[in-house]
Amino acid sequence: MQTQPLPRLIACDLDGTLLNSKKEMSQALCETLEALMEQGIWFVPVTGRCLQAVPKQVLSLSHLRYVVTSNGAAADDWKAHQRLFTCALPKAQVSQLLSTYFSLPILTEVFLDGHAYIDQAAWDKLDQFGLSETSFHYVRRTRQPVTHLPSFVFDHAEELENINLVFSDLLLRRSVFSQLAQNPAIAVTSSSSANLEITHPNATKGHALQTLCQALHLSPQDVVAFGDSPNDADMLRFTPHSYAMAGGSAEILQMAAHITSSCDEEGVLQVLRKIFHKIL
Repeated sequence: MQTQPLPRLIACDLDGTLLNSKKEMSQALCETLEALMEQGIWFVPVTGRCLQAVPKQVLSLSHLRYVVTSNGAAADDWKAHQRLFTCALPKAQVSQLLSTYFSLPILTEVFLDGHAYIDQAAWDKLDQFGLSETSFHYVRRTRQPVTHLPSFVFDHAEELENINLVFSDLLLRRSVFSQLAQNPAIAVTSSSSANLEITHPNATKGHALQTLCQALHLSPQDVVAFGDSPNDADMLRFTPHSYAMAGGSAEILQMAAHITSSCDEEGVLQVLRKIFHKIL
């Protein structure tokens, strides 16, 4: 019987997938990733976060090289501290989106050059947006306030990787999603039930992973991918070796080739130990 070749690249979402509910990786998971990378297996975080918001625990992995961020709108060579590519939102769409949605009772965030920015007025009243305690502290830790977000965006309109809208009113979210979904000049997805993430149509996790694999001379069959939310769908469709996390969105659970345990049950670690048991 012919032995199935081992995957050569591990593509993994962060929140709800690689990271547990405390936004951490266990020591066992860190050691397993290090051991695999030492043997030439690529490990690539593929996240909706901007680069600056990727946890230090992930970026501190000694053999980590490539990081895909902003839902595929950007990728970096972490070792070389070099941006590989950026797929920015169309300038005309940026102006239209900000003028349409900035005045609504929505927390508006913009990502560019690896950082995330919010309006100073929103920063000052952050407790009024219905954020969970975890989300509140995450925003405080990873966002930079600017005096007037629309003016800041106007000055950087050709550089935006992502516009993230966070809703406390889920009926309003549904209405805004319906509007955005009709616009072919953008892509809209989400990483939670409370947000919408707007990028260039080509800025998806799957497209970024495809671009990286082409550069590394890898095929979809060489990749194993993990995710839990709608923004992971394109990445999981890229490879036949796709895993959804238990407790993930219905869309992801339905489309993935396999389902593993939740992030708090070390679902990613379980799969990696099973696939790579002969070399670990």
